[in-house]
Amino acid sequence: MKKIIAVLLMIGMMFLLCSCSVMDAVMGEIKEGIKEGLEEELTEEATEKPKGFEPMETDDFYDIDNTYYKVSPYYTPIVCTVSYDCLENDEQKQLYRRLVESVYTVSDCTDDTGMFRCQQVVREGGILSEAQVRTVVKAIYDDHPEQFWVTIYFDYMADEEENYYAVMLYSCYSPKDIGPWLEKIREAEESFIDSVADGLSEYEREKLVHDYIIDNCYYNEAESNVLEAYHSIYGVLVKGKAVCEGYAKAFQMLLNLVGIECVGIEGEGVEPDEEPNFDDNILHMWNAVKIDGEWYFADVTWDDSEEAVLRHYYLNAPDEMFHNSHIPSQLTSQMEDEDITPKGTYWQVSMNIFVPECTATEYCYVIRECAHLDSYTDTEDLTDAMLKAAENGEENFIIYVDPAFSSLDDALDHLIYDYPQYIFSYLSTVNNRLSDSSIDTEHISFGYDEDFSTIILEFEYR
Repeated sequence: MKKIIAVLLMIGMMFLLCSCSVMDAVMGEIKEGIKEGLEEELTEEATEKPKGFEPMETDDFYDIDNTYYKVSPYYTPIVCTVSYDCLENDEQKQLYRRLVESVYTVSDCTDDTGMFRCQQVVREGGILSEAQVRTVVKAIYDDHPEQFWVTIYFDYMADEEENYYAVMLYSCYSPKDIGPWLEKIREAEESFIDSVADGLSEYEREKLVHDYIIDNCYYNEAESNVLEAYHSIYGVLVKGKAVCEGYAKAFQMLLNLVGIECVGIEGEGVEPDEEPNFDDNILHMWNAVKIDGEWYFADVTWDDSEEAVLRHYYLNAPDEMFHNSHIPSQLTSQMEDEDITPKGTYWQVSMNIFVPECTATEYCYVIRECAHLDSYTDTEDLTDAMLKAAENGEENFIIYVDPAFSSLDDALDHLIYDYPQYIFSYLSTVNNRLSDSSIDTEHISFGYDEDFSTIILEFEYR
């Protein structure tokens, strides 16, 4: 204010002492001085770069509509945030919340990665390490299968002098594609929600979701490398084609919609007689589901494979049944920063933030629904179940060998290998009750699963 007054006073004195021509010259010099001062100020302001990543010249961001989805009139939907709950500090949780919002604003132009930028998040007053940020990104990926366009890749920068860091997530698709695809997903969700009746238990709702996915999708690995959609809920719910990641994400999201907690588990699926080999990067994804307060493992992908012996064989298995065939990747809480963010690695490291202990067996499908062998002679329940399977023309019949009654090896000896080969007595009982056909006892094939304590009979009919 003092400078302005001084300038005005000087101008007033000049009016009194100078002629018009002199005044014009003086005023011209004053105006030029003011102009130069303003230019200097503007130049200084222009050199102050905004914090975070520099925008691309072609960036034009669009908002993704997140205002509507149909809910069941009978069951309260949930967002299962177990990975968020496992984050180690408040700054990670605040970044998580900001990033979850940021992915609903997406650029319509790709950058040099070939992907579409989401709105960046700048955090001041403290800096997270890249490993901590990567863990947050993984938590979002775990908890939000509905954000099908979001990739596991991100940009990260930190400025220790200015005491801030910035994170930017990426979308596989442009916002102009996301909108129509989201509408198709919502149509599929509505169709599913309308099929869910009132009064169903959590176990019944889980089986409904499991069967809905298998009935409307098939496994397609051939095109998975060229179409990211097969790794997401869009592949399952709209395209009807997916790989394990898509199956697991859709299972999680639909269960969440009907009020059931579910998370994805990353790891390796090991076929019988194979050894785990994470070095080959042969990864698999399945789920952990919470039914009536207890956690179980489930693998919808394997239940939908051509090799599946039973539609629900891998539904709600405990640790003891999965521990040889499904090997979870390491927990972040057990990893060093350099393991979470190894140098020179562009791909996201396979890891888990949360893997529950699954020890309950009450809702294990094999134990709950399959025929039990708990006696070699008192087998009315077993033969009744075998008869029902034969009447339905089923090709496979599963016998669960109750470990409290017999080991699997002893059961195989008594039923198949050694006299009196009880299995043929059971088949004879069934054939005597069949009217239109019979099981061909001369062409019986069988297999067994030590982890599940099951014997699998393959029937042919005549």
